Amino acid sequence: MGVYIAYYRVSTDRQRISGAQRAAVLRHIGPRPARRRVYGGESGKKHTNRLQLLTALQECGRKKATLVIAKLDRLARNVAFISALMESGAEFVCCDNPHANRLMLHMLAAFAEHEREQISQRTKAALTRWRHWRRVSDLQQDRVREQRRCLMNYRKDPLNRTHSGKPIL
Repeated sequence: MGVYIAYYRVSTDRQRISGAQRAAVLRHIGPRPARRRVYGGESGKKHTNRLQLLTALQECGRKKATLVIAKLDRLARNVAFISALMESGAEFVCCDNPHANRLMLHMLAAFAEHEREQISQRTKAALTRWRHWRRVSDLQQDRVREQRRCLMNYRKDPLNRTHSGKPIL
């Protein structure tokens, strides 16, 4: 029986730790509250601004504990970061692949990094499409406003006369 420190991460500040992350960690370490400690609930796009992770890793070093993460991509989607973590000697286990060796962790980290890039490209493409749609929509709204204005003018003056009284044609 070892000492475990759980680390949870969310993508944005508005999110809460998912029940899936908690359930995965509890399934892995079991209900031993005296032997586990929980850190997390932090968000961040970069691994350089995760104070909870740094605190959890420091405590793992002091207590010779194992860091437990629900999924590898919740820890990081960066091969260099995962590799540096492995080289540091910190013990960690990913509940989605608890028996993964170093090679497997590197491959999973590479897939996670690739997925991060794909997510970024899809998000940028969607935002570009939305901006284009918004511009087209604004132009269409301008046309509709112009048509309404012309219609209102026509209703006021069905013969479409100018101020001199002569028709515009």
